[in-house]
Amino acid sequence: MKDLFIKAKNTLRDNRIFERFFIGATICCFITWLILLLKEGTTSEQFKVFFESTNDLFADMTNVVGWTSQRDVYNNAMYTPVGDKPYPALNYLIVYFFSRTIDMKPYLENEFFLNIYWNPRFMIIYLLFVIFTLVAFYQVVQQAKTGSGKVRAFMAMVVLFSSPMIYTVERGNFVLHSMICVFIFLLYYDSPDKWKRELALICLAIATALKVTPALLGILLLYDKKWKEVLHIIILMRVIKVGLG
Repeated sequence: MKDLFIKAKNTLRDNRIFERFFIGATICCFITWLILLLKEGTTSEQFKVFFESTNDLFADMTNVVGWTSQRDVYNNAMYTPVGDKPYPALNYLIVYFFSRTIDMKPYLENEFFLNIYWNPRFMIIYLLFVIFTLVAFYQVVQQAKTGSGKVRAFMAMVVLFSSPMIYTVERGNFVLHSMICVFIFLLYYDSPDKWKRELALICLAIATALKVTPALLGILLLYDKKWKEVLHIIILMRVIKVGLG
């Protein structure tokens, strides 16, 4: 009995059992979701994994495309109140380039942007952007994960096919890009290589410029008393702010 207890204790200490459980559970959940989706068809409750069952597809992107096309987002009350446009400026700068790929005149006249994804030019460019983002996310998850190549690959894949990830892709939000930068920061901020530490600081600045909350990770630098790096981050943030006007 004692030997069995010791064996169970050692098994629980082995991180691989949790890895396998997480991978297996996620794969089973995804397959179950897919089977139910195919079985129930267009009326399936499984579509609720998406916001409003995809009736608001890519809205965090398409709405912002409409707002940025007029190049005055923070004073633009079209379609939604000014208070509903709280994204940091870097988000709007990136999305502005998407607004240049299509004729915005009919959308602005109707003050309705949700059907921008019907435009094939927009969709081709945006899908390429999404693919690039997912590949980058896959790579950083692999880098962050320890273990064999197969385990790292499986872990990255199950994260990509998890419900929060599918939901985020459907929204068209820039949170994934901020997460990629956060991963890179956590990987390299204490690296012995100077260029990796520099990359980490730049990524933290970009992550914060996309979504304000990553700024809290600066606590890691403060805890390690890396005052120069903290000052560096402040300067980088200032440069980004000035550059964005």
